[in-house]
Amino acid sequence: KSGQLIASKIFGSEPATDKKWISMGPFNPKQGEFVADFDSYVFKEIAINEHFLPKFHALLKPYFDSKEHEVLEMLLKGNPIENPLSFQAPCIKLLDAFHRLHHKNLILNSKKNLESWICRYFKGQKRNEIIELTENYVHKSISSANAPTAKPIPGLIEMLNF
Repeated sequence: KSGQLIASKIFGSEPATDKKWISMGPFNPKQGEFVADFDSYVFKEIAINEHFLPKFHALLKPYFDSKEHEVLEMLLKGNPIENPLSFQAPCIKLLDAFHRLHHKNLILNSKKNLESWICRYFKGQKRNEIIELTENYVHKSISSANAPTAKPIPGLIEMLNF
């Protein structure tokens, strides 16, 4: 079985490893989640705390077209999707939600990984227009010390005060 290459890097010439797949860290492929559709173990692109995932999905889905609700759930569970989803409100609210979850350690990915993931899978609304989210714009919102907006998605603060 083969999957989608997430990243690659050339470190230099080494006959023992050149042109071969190698593990660059202390993990075992069977540590991934078994997915019957692929008949294989996979690693998720994002890791959101499973306890908060249903609540977070319920909070976000009103901001997406109803046809995208299932796809949003798959995405939040760490599965890749084909096309970016359009957040139907000011995109700063979406970025604020991810910023707050990451700040509470409910997203296990690094900020850089989270920012790239957001850019890859979401579009947002800015001045009533759907826009592509740039890494620079997302980075400024996710990496700031303070929450990106004083007007978060209703119910988000209550959900995070556990």
